[in-house]
Amino acid sequence: MGLMLKYKTKNLQMVAAGKEHMQAELEAPRKLAAILNVAVNEEWPPGEYDADAVRYLLSAMEEAGETAVGWFSWYGIENRNETEKPCLVAAAGFFGPPSDSGVVEIGYSVIHSRQGRGYATEMVAALVEIAFADSRVNSIIAHTYPVNIASVKVLEKNGFNLVETDDKTGLLLFELLKTVTIR
Repeated sequence: MGLMLKYKTKNLQMVAAGKEHMQAELEAPRKLAAILNVAVNEEWPPGEYDADAVRYLLSAMEEAGETAVGWFSWYGIENRNETEKPCLVAAAGFFGPPSDSGVVEIGYSVIHSRQGRGYATEMVAALVEIAFADSRVNSIIAHTYPVNIASVKVLEKNGFNLVETDDKTGLLLFELLKTVTIR
């Protein structure tokens, strides 16, 4: 089963990035905005989703092939009224298709001016639904630092549990296991 390439949450339209999106984004955010037909402000890209991250994800996507679209970056586009152009406000996604052991890792970031509106929580919930719809996935992991309280809350709101703290870096590892209903 292929992944869906668009997903709608309460406040966002999510679009899976293809190679053409990521190449345009590396050239100039306005080129990505034109492809997506959205507004993009000077805050783009958000947080740790910078040019190095885009290059890494693009390279990994190219290596994985076209069938892996949806297992990398997703763009979060803010739903607006009919008179305003939709605005690119967030990036989220997977670090690649499921591992042989059924694990996927997620990441997410929202532009500063749109933080605190629940967008990261919505995008993570969507990623969970997308991932667990694939029978190969049995676990989703995410890393964050304890000082990133908002990120910790996003993961906790989506049912993730803290499973490990790296003693050297302080990085926290959260995990969400797929629950199986027996009928």
